[in-house]
Order: sequence, then C-alpha cells, then structure tokens
Amino acid sequence: MKTKKNIAIQGKKGSFHHIVAERYFGENLSLILCDTFDKTVTKLIKGEADYVVMAIENSIAGSIIPNYALIDQNNVKIIGEYGLSISHNFMGLKGQQINDIKEVYSHPMALLQCKSFARVRENRARRRSEIHSTGPPNKKEVRTLNIYRF
Repeated sequence: MKTKKNIAIQGKKGSFHHIVAERYFGENLSLILCDTFDKTVTKLIKGEADYVVMAIENSIAGSIIPNYALIDQNNVKIIGEYGLSISHNFMGLKGQQINDIKEVYSHPMALLQCKSFARVRENRARRRSEIHSTGPPNKKEVRTLNIYRF
C-alpha cells in the first residue's frame, strides 16, 4: 500500500485547491487544511506537509504576487503545475428568480472571476467588504464580507 502524501492547501475540502490536489497527486493523500497561504508554507517547512498546492496565477486577476513572495522568501521550489478551469455557480432558494436576489456573499477572487455577471447588474450592486476563506461559508470564519446589494 502506498504511503499517503500530506498535502497542505489554503481552503477547505471541496475548494479549488482541494480539487487540484486530488487531480495532481491522486486520491491517496491526506489534506492539511490551512486558512492562509502563509500557513501552508509553514507546514511544508516544518515537515508537516510533503507538498503545498498554491495558486500563483489567475487568468483574470493575473499573477498572485504574495504567493510568489512566499515561494521566494522561503526558498521553496515549484515542482509542477496544474491548470484548472474555474466555474462558479449562482444559487438561490427554490422558487427564487434572479431578480429576487438582493445580496451576494463571496470571496474577493470569486467575485472578481464573476465580474462580467456582476457588471450586468452593476447599477444595482455595491461592494461592502471581504470574506477571506474558501469553501462553504462558516460564520465563525467570516472576518469581513464581500456583499453585493442588487
């Protein structure tokens, strides 16, 4: 039986980083869930993780400079890459119509990736603040929120 690889990711199970970890390393892995990219690198340096899955480029937002800085400052190496096509879904309660939606809560990157959708409703939307985690919302983890009011 193969030894499980310990993979540190920023985010939760079901996040895009989780998807990439499974596709790149296979399902024989043990996820180490971290709430920041800094913590993923710390886990790697301390030997608690064998690898880190970290986004460094985004086709919409461009280079993720803070993550490049983490790589450089900690003298870690990039050993591979995986391109993941991102698809977001807009969900509401059963029976709701799009015009019934008054607020959208999301991660800043997700909102940026959906900006063409939001732009259509731009005259009715305004940004409030930011959520800094990925995966399903958990009120304990919300530090600030991105809210679009339609």
